Amino acid sequence: MEPVSVRPTSSSPNRPQVIIPKGSLDGPHYLLDPRNPARYRLDPLPVAFSGPTQDCIVPVTAFELPQGEAFERGKYLEVVTDPVAIHREKTELEHPLKLTLRLRDHDPALLEEIAAHPERLWIFCKEKDPKTSRGVALDINPEALEVVDFERGKGVAFPIARFGSYLAAFERDRN
Repeated sequence: MEPVSVRPTSSSPNRPQVIIPKGSLDGPHYLLDPRNPARYRLDPLPVAFSGPTQDCIVPVTAFELPQGEAFERGKYLEVVTDPVAIHREKTELEHPLKLTLRLRDHDPALLEEIAAHPERLWIFCKEKDPKTSRGVALDINPEALEVVDFERGKGVAFPIARFGSYLAAFERDRN
């Protein structure tokens, strides 16, 4: 797979952007975070768009998660990836894309727990209402959610159907 060239724009040097005209790229391509190690990867790009599309992925702050629902089950949600926003938010895709987010590696015991219980991973997308900052759990087929090797660490890969803000959280016992 060939990475798509990501160039900061002069108006926003810290925000990688790329323009993907449908059919202009042969073979599978992906957008990779320019930091080292990368925190995200979006692929395959060209097949998801009906026409030219401007695409920008930026790190964002974590948004509110539905902890109340988890507490009712005797659990809590711990954010385990750096959140990202794919702009233009709300852009619907013709075909799902795979987004991979790098798992934070500050706690080796937590990484082992995630590897042992990937079914307790939750993917959240920020609500479409711009007035709120709440996360909504995505209804993802468990077989489509994968813990993968990613950038000298582990990542979680999952399908997305629209651009927006995403993060992964792990459901833990409240003991």
